[in-house]
Amino acid sequence: MSTDVPTEIELRDILPVAIFERVRDRWGPMVWRVKAARRVEFSHLSVLFESRTTALWQIHEVLRVESRTSTGDIQREIDEYARLVPGPGVLTATLSIHAGSAAVGEVFSRELDTGLICLEVGAHRCPCRRLDPDDREPAAIHYIAFDVTESAQAALHAGEPGWLRVESSVGCERLPLGPETRASLLETLDLGRPPRPSADEPSSDTFIPILNADQTWPSW
Repeated sequence: MSTDVPTEIELRDILPVAIFERVRDRWGPMVWRVKAARRVEFSHLSVLFESRTTALWQIHEVLRVESRTSTGDIQREIDEYARLVPGPGVLTATLSIHAGSAAVGEVFSRELDTGLICLEVGAHRCPCRRLDPDDREPAAIHYIAFDVTESAQAALHAGEPGWLRVESSVGCERLPLGPETRASLLETLDLGRPPRPSADEPSSDTFIPILNADQTWPSW
């Protein structure tokens, strides 16, 4: 068995809805722990650093809630959320605007183009960018990415302070990256992929369903 953590999402990675329903209650808490370690909450918005685990979970949840089972429907959800799987030197995130008036949301949406959110490690600054350059409409949800330079990655490994900053005409906030968040982001940024975790403790960049021995599942 390969020990490389897969970095893409394919049709074979998606469980049938009926099987997902059976494993969801045990699977969910593991995913929620991953999300908790990768979420940074500000006054008006939150940033959830994504991973293959969170993207796969979202695909499965949408298919479950909307009862979608056709190959075409599944592929459309993969195409929507697979872009959230981070690549080498890139952190992806979902930006959720959850407070303030519609005007505040419009300001945040507009200021994404001027580095609304910035990952800071020591003296290194990594401003966000839109994952989809055509994503120009004001919205409560935006998909963003941070290009993390090798020097910034080295600084993070060396233990230099890490921060996430919101710099907006609405207001400015700067929050430190907690130990769990740092560790999770470093795991994502490491080019040398770790061994596949056990089914009880998935990393933030893999996704392992828990099924009975007589059942089959995609090779994740």
